[in-house]
Amino acid sequence: MQTVNGFGDMVQQYIGQNILYIFAIFAWFLLLSQWKKQERRVALMAALLLLAAVFNPWSYQLLVSFTKQRNTYYRFFWLIPCEGLAAFFIYESLQKIRNLKHRLLLVSGICIGLLCISTSKENWKLPENSYQLSFDILEVAEQLKDLRTESGQDQITIIADTNISNVIRQYDGNICLPLANYQFGGMDGTEGEVPAVMVMLMNNQEHLDAAMVKETLASNEVDYLVISINNDISLSYMQRLHWQIAVTTSAYHILQYQEPVFHTEPLTAAGLKTEEVEVVIPGLTEEYHFLFLADLHIITENNEISPSELENIQSRLLWSSVSDGATAAEYWGMLPDILDSCSADAVLLGGDMIDFCSSSNIACLKQGLDRLITPYLYVRADHDLKPFWCQGITEEQCQSLHIDIGESDNNPEVWCMELPELCVAGINNSTEQISENALQQMKEILSKGKPVILLTHVPYKSLIDDSLQKASKKVWQERALVWGKDCNYQPDQNTEELMNLIYAENSPVKEILCGHLHFSWDGYITENTHEHVFSPAFTQTVGVITVKGQ
Repeated sequence: MQTVNGFGDMVQQYIGQNILYIFAIFAWFLLLSQWKKQERRVALMAALLLLAAVFNPWSYQLLVSFTKQRNTYYRFFWLIPCEGLAAFFIYESLQKIRNLKHRLLLVSGICIGLLCISTSKENWKLPENSYQLSFDILEVAEQLKDLRTESGQDQITIIADTNISNVIRQYDGNICLPLANYQFGGMDGTEGEVPAVMVMLMNNQEHLDAAMVKETLASNEVDYLVISINNDISLSYMQRLHWQIAVTTSAYHILQYQEPVFHTEPLTAAGLKTEEVEVVIPGLTEEYHFLFLADLHIITENNEISPSELENIQSRLLWSSVSDGATAAEYWGMLPDILDSCSADAVLLGGDMIDFCSSSNIACLKQGLDRLITPYLYVRADHDLKPFWCQGITEEQCQSLHIDIGESDNNPEVWCMELPELCVAGINNSTEQISENALQQMKEILSKGKPVILLTHVPYKSLIDDSLQKASKKVWQERALVWGKDCNYQPDQNTEELMNLIYAENSPVKEILCGHLHFSWDGYITENTHEHVFSPAFTQTVGVITVKGQ
């Protein structure tokens, strides 16, 4: 810790940081040796007087209060090698004032000036250090310097509150701030993103969009965040974005980004079941990890339910309760944090997340999705989009309730999440026939030249065997609730054309992920394409999908 206990330490630190300063003093002594004995004696005496009058802790307090140079006083140290010479000429000038009255007036004026200077206790207080930084900020500055040295970086970029940002470069000029830090901007994320992040961290908040925060920190190449140890909400939020504590000082946490590593321990630790699927695609150089949920069937207290359906809804509420007796809505309340803790590439929601579309059911679902930091792709199904047992709400109104969920494309028919080596495509409302527009969108995705993971709610008939159809008929009163000929969902021309693209020998669709049937099934629908039907989420089951190269 480079603390400064007195004025002498300030001088020592200044000299230690300026090697040329030593040579300047040596040059002055060399000049002094060339003077005559009388001139040298006068110069030395005058230099000692000037040193006593200016460069000492007591006069320092008086001078800085008078000159308002408290933060830059150390810059006067360059005068020390010249002070003997300057004092000699001052002495010679005083000698020319022969009139005693003039001398007394000069001395009286100096004394009155000194007496007029404020001499409060605060002004006489010695600085903590030569940098004029508070102890809390000095701690942060020193830790950041150590981190920079350990990492071998010439410079580091930080985001911190203004109390630190405005002064920390006095300690180390290699601690940088993002340029956007000086741009005016609002809190909506459209401009001035760095100030918005700063305000969020300072005010102990987590309201900013996670994607915007990630992009801001990445584009500005931020190395460290400095957060007050009292800002628990901001700390928790940034930890979910994979910024972990590197160092803690007496007043601040210093956070550093850590590349996330996928793991399923948070799921098992919470007592959840996992349904694992491994997708092998030759040629991939990276592994991708996804979590899957479908058929949660959230039901909340709702005044939109038709009175005649209350008893029916009560039975459905019991039917969709999770195994520990909690409702699906209560279970959903704890899930986002658990899912985020796994550090997956994305969360895939396969439909029927709510049991029927209503304002309160959508609000419950959206509340959890807004907390979810991991990117997600949500394809809707009939239970998500239709009011069913409600009154006073139309299907058009239900569509509008979904507009603010997920991507800002007004609930499109086809979703696409493009990753470096593959695409995850989602078919919305797959209980209905696909439209011409959606078919064209799917053709564009399939023509990208990347392997495709297809997310849908309703499964597709297997051309390999009829085990899927038989399993569905056994559970659903002799109904094969899958897409295909001789099945419950009969394709029209557009849907059949899409299915032919999926069934094609050279189809880029390598895996289909779906739900709807409320039981698990795994198998191939063609020699090229694999399909997995997941157990319903209300059984506390989370799908875990790993996609990797051969």
